[in-house]
Amino acid sequence: GSLGADFAVLPNEAPDDRVPTVVYEVTGTPAGLDSALSLTAPGTRIVIVGLQDGTRPIEFRRLALRENELIGTNAHAFTADFEQATDLLAGRAEGWSDIAPVTIPLDDLVEHGLRPMVEGTATRIKTLIDPWATETRATT
Repeated sequence: GSLGADFAVLPNEAPDDRVPTVVYEVTGTPAGLDSALSLTAPGTRIVIVGLQDGTRPIEFRRLALRENELIGTNAHAFTADFEQATDLLAGRAEGWSDIAPVTIPLDDLVEHGLRPMVEGTATRIKTLIDPWATETRATT
């Protein structure tokens, strides 16, 4: 897709016959981790981006026999990643409204930013907050 993935699989969704070489688990949910681990073909790299709560059982025998690689990542390495990330966003011909479609005022942070994330109803990848704005505006 436009963000670089060949395809996406939702947690608890049956995968089709496509075989990824890299799987990114980004939900932080038990179902997302189970789904990511089940998609692996021999040699697949599984990158854990979503923050998992607690401990989780993992079939290390399966990982070893399939020669899978399980790695974690820190999504907040500002000094190492920020410049490249902003270059990638700035260079997108289609803009970036698919990532952050609106900028909301600080007064709407709880109702339109945090509450949808907590309730699992968020529809945006990122939420931009403008502390000086008085109303929501579209991004480009």
